Amino acid sequence: MTASAGFKILAVSDDVSQMLESCRVPQTIGKVDCIISCGDLPFDYLELLMSCFNTSLYYVLGNHDGEGFCRENGRVDYLPDGGESIDGHAVESRGILLAGLGGSIRHGFTLKNQYTEAAMWRRVLQLTPQLISNQARFGRRLDIFVTHSPARGIHESEDPAHRGFAAFRWLLEWAKPRWMLHGHSQFSRPPISLQTRIGATDIIYIPPFRVLQWEAEAVGKETLPSGSLFNRRNPRR
Repeated sequence: MTASAGFKILAVSDDVSQMLESCRVPQTIGKVDCIISCGDLPFDYLELLMSCFNTSLYYVLGNHDGEGFCRENGRVDYLPDGGESIDGHAVESRGILLAGLGGSIRHGFTLKNQYTEAAMWRRVLQLTPQLISNQARFGRRLDIFVTHSPARGIHESEDPAHRGFAAFRWLLEWAKPRWMLHGHSQFSRPPISLQTRIGATDIIYIPPFRVLQWEAEAVGKETLPSGSLFNRRNPRR
């Protein structure tokens, strides 16, 4: 099965966008075929987006998600209502092969969704059999790799809490996805580029959102400007 042409993706991460939260934005963006979350977003925001766009959600969790999301009625949830977790899983959506690994480098006292480099290597290696199966079934291993943290040396922040994983660099070289989507990094000033080409992969920094167009045989192109890096309203940050 080949990937669908003209497949539009709303990717979100880390920060609530007032534009998306208004629920008027579908009239501007138009129909999207799926939503991808790179983590650290309130679950009711993700649920609102699914409702506004009437589409499916694929997600990984961020390090802050390990603390749980407290709803207005006092209930604490550790997963959103609806959507499909691709954290440690490979899935196929309309011919596009997705897989994800959430969490961040271990840096604080809350250890949920935080990993040492060795632990992330184990998670990467546990994912590889599913990607080998993709190769046998679809003729390729992966189209879109979704993470919370960056890969080592690409879009990293200077502080230890926002360092990337070397294991991701190996997976990119081995699986050769077209895109890697990630969040987590915090910048005191905008970096030179929020999209970096490494080998066969475009590594794209998402926060707070990007609208991406998947073309069957071409590099995906952003169809609308991304949200501002500094339009930040995530109450958990």
